[in-house]
Amino acid sequence: MVAEEFDLTSQCLSRCFKKYMEITFVKYLNSLRLESAYKDLIYTDYSITYIEINNGFPDNKAFTKTFGYI
Repeated sequence: MVAEEFDLTSQCLSRCFKKYMEITFVKYLNSLRLESAYKDLIYTDYSITYIEINNGFPDNKAFTKTFGYI
């Protein structure tokens, strides 16, 4: 969706993002998602399932994998 917004291919977006930001787009996006999820976990009473979905993780497995990876 981001690549489309800027009229780029996903490959071009990934290369340019890595070149200028020195981090892959996926890692950057996951870090934003995890930061937001962390704040939700600490400061709200939302369920983990709600937090996962609200922060862009498709399921518990993806959330757990990403949380453990970073």
